[in-house]
Amino acid sequence: MKIEIQKTHLSHYLKEVVRVARKSPLCLICITADKNGCTLASTTMDSILTCRLQAKVLTEGVAFVLPVQIQKVISCCEGSDVILTTKDDQLIVVDGAFRAKIRNVDNDEASFAGWEFDPLGLVASAALSKILEHTEHAMSQLDKSLKYVLLQFSGTSVRAVSTDGHRLALCEEDFEGVGDTDKTIDVLVDKDGAMQLRRLLKEPQLQVRYKNGKIQFIGDNWDFQIRGGTVEYPDYTRIIPTNMAPQCIIDRDEALKATKQFIKVQTRNTAIVIAVKNGVMHLSGGGGEDDIHLETTLKVTKHVEELRGVLNIRYFQDALNVLDPKIGFFQVPSGPFCLFSQRSPSTTMQLIMPMKS
Repeated sequence: MKIEIQKTHLSHYLKEVVRVARKSPLCLICITADKNGCTLASTTMDSILTCRLQAKVLTEGVAFVLPVQIQKVISCCEGSDVILTTKDDQLIVVDGAFRAKIRNVDNDEASFAGWEFDPLGLVASAALSKILEHTEHAMSQLDKSLKYVLLQFSGTSVRAVSTDGHRLALCEEDFEGVGDTDKTIDVLVDKDGAMQLRRLLKEPQLQVRYKNGKIQFIGDNWDFQIRGGTVEYPDYTRIIPTNMAPQCIIDRDEALKATKQFIKVQTRNTAIVIAVKNGVMHLSGGGGEDDIHLETTLKVTKHVEELRGVLNIRYFQDALNVLDPKIGFFQVPSGPFCLFSQRSPSTTMQLIMPMKS
């Protein structure tokens, strides 16, 4: 293999494949040169990221290198273009007078080949990024069956859902499906996969493909394949409220400001008492080693009825962070508190189970 490639282009995509490779027991980057240019690929065995780069291909071939070694060597290059050449069991990197040799690890290309998929539809990158951003905070850190975000694709919408058993985050956006638009496809994506996908989302629109529990997202110069989780995800629809009429409307920025003040003091106690009455929301709590008691009030609009509950203050803050400036707020009878924003065509909902008072 021998190729000449733009250094900045190589560095950009190298950074992405290195992130994936470092989470893999294989821990290798596959560099391939063929008539179509150059590709960089890495795998965790449950996901495969392939990036396509423009390059002058002088000789076709393939190399397998350790991510730390190739990244360090490329960072030392100062020219606009670098030359990559394989010789015996080495990958040689040339930048003017600078020359570095890296071990070319013996490996099988099959690990990076990917899986077969069928077309599923098109989705805007901004929409996909939003639903991931607005739900990933609620994934469980402890329960293995809940360490995922559930992606649900239908013919007209894509929905992301995550829960840790104490709270639930849901966000839905438009989706342009193909084929059977009445069918719903469910895929469980772990936190690493969700975060990596968000980092890749730059182009206006993505192709989405699916088959047998695996999903593929195709950008302009990359594709990311994910093997979905196989655990049984809970039926979250049982707690989704059917009546979305808010008991009051609260101002997100004012509520966030108050919540941050409480968190600065509440070093141990995570509870915040919320009570709405006569057009005013009362927040109270306490914490710290000095037994400090905190209180504040916020104005609310469209106040319909009184409500009172005790919530985890950090869950409350996480919910406020991803909602629109005006937030509908209510409690499901004998159930969770619901915060939601609905700006067509998207919907974002955050459910928080009350703490014992």
